[in-house]
This record gives sequence, structure tokens and C-alpha cells, in this order.
Amino acid sequence: MYYKVEYIKPAFHNLIFEALIIVFLLSIWQGIYETRLFSEIVVTGPLKVIEYLWRPDILRQWNISLYRVMVGLLIATSIAVLLLVAGIVFPKIQSIMNVLVNTLRFIPPIAWIPLAIIWFGIGESSKEYIIIYGGFFSMFLSLFDAYRNLPKESLKLISINTSSRLKAAYYGYVLGLMPGFIHSIRLGFGVAWMSLVAAELIASDAGLGYMIEEGRMLLDTTQVVGGMVLIGLTGYVFDFILRIVERWCAWQN
Repeated sequence: MYYKVEYIKPAFHNLIFEALIIVFLLSIWQGIYETRLFSEIVVTGPLKVIEYLWRPDILRQWNISLYRVMVGLLIATSIAVLLLVAGIVFPKIQSIMNVLVNTLRFIPPIAWIPLAIIWFGIGESSKEYIIIYGGFFSMFLSLFDAYRNLPKESLKLISINTSSRLKAAYYGYVLGLMPGFIHSIRLGFGVAWMSLVAAELIASDAGLGYMIEEGRMLLDTTQVVGGMVLIGLTGYVFDFILRIVERWCAWQN
């Protein structure tokens, strides 16, 4: 138990320091706002943003966005895992997947918005498509890198010392790929969460992306920055949690 705690402790080492940096930067931001050198349309204050984020409807906007990203990430994860399994079972198709993935991943999610609207309309499906597209490629490439880095000698030893192929696959691939799998989810969530704003530009009437766009149309800087802050904080918290899970999986291995 002691070694487990020691293994995941580095994830907490910089937490206090990072919190102090955030407080310091917020103080500078508030100081710039208090000087009134810029109009409120240009610069808002952190206290105004915090007050805005306490509004009861903000939680609803956050829940809608988080639900969209989680659904998209689940689908992207499923596709990435299925393609990885296909690549392991049929090695010859790896080169085909490599060409397709390394070509499509350079097209940004926002470039797909016109086609997403043509294909899926302006409902939830087009938003999910943008989020899935954003999260898939980083996950797939990370998973494949983890697979390529598996020690081949260990896989051979496991196959020799286990009684069935199913057990060999579990101990060799499932457990061996688990840290890389969690890392791929970290990467996929980051890109999917960043794709959220682009997805919610598609005729949306709720969500953090919609909140930012509405603030832009109303010239409400506080609303725009409030949406940005929520997106940033949510991404940081989820990444921190996944870092701990990733370290724990590595310790288990």
C-alpha cells in the first residue's frame, strides 16, 4: 500500500504550487481590471467572472457540454480500440490505417462543420461527429504507440506460461496496454473537449460553446470569459484525475 501511494504521489506534488500561481495570476488580472485602463467590453474582472459563474443556469450549460463530450469520447474510444484489435489480428491492414489516420488527423475539426451539417443536419448528431472526430486520432495513435512499445519478450513468456490464448491476451495485451490506454483517453479527452466549442457552433441553443458565442453576440466579455474559464478548469480537473489513474495502472503493472 505504501508503494502504491508513493507511486501516485508525484501527481500531487505541484498542486499547491499550481494553486498559488493561479491565485497570483488572478490577482494581477483583477489589478489590471481595477485600473480601468480598458473598457469592460475589452477586459472583465475575475471577481465578476466568478460571480457570473454562480448563476444557477451555468450548471445546466456545463452538464450539457460534458454529456456531449463524454458520449463522443465513448464512441471515439470504442472505434480506436476496435481498430487496434483489427490491426493486431490482421497486421497487413496497419499500413492502410496508418496512411488514412496520418492524412485525416491534420484536418481540423472545425473544417468538417459544413459537411457535418450536410450529412447529419443541425441536431445532436453533427455535434457528436465533430467531437468524435476531434478525440479519435490522438487516442488511436497513442494506443498504437503503446502496442508497438510492448516488450515482445514478455509477450512470448506470457504465451508460454499461460494455459490459454485468452489468458495470454488478457495478461499480455489488456494489462500491458492499460497505462497506454488511460494515456490515450487523456489525450482524446483533451482534443474532444477543445473541439466542443466548434461543435456547439452548429445551431446550438445550450452548452458552454453556445454560451461563449452568445456572449460574443451580446458583447458580454464576462460571459465569454466565464465559458472559457469553465472549459479550462474542467479540462484541468479531468486531466489531473486521469494522470492519477494512469500512474496507478502503471504501478499495478
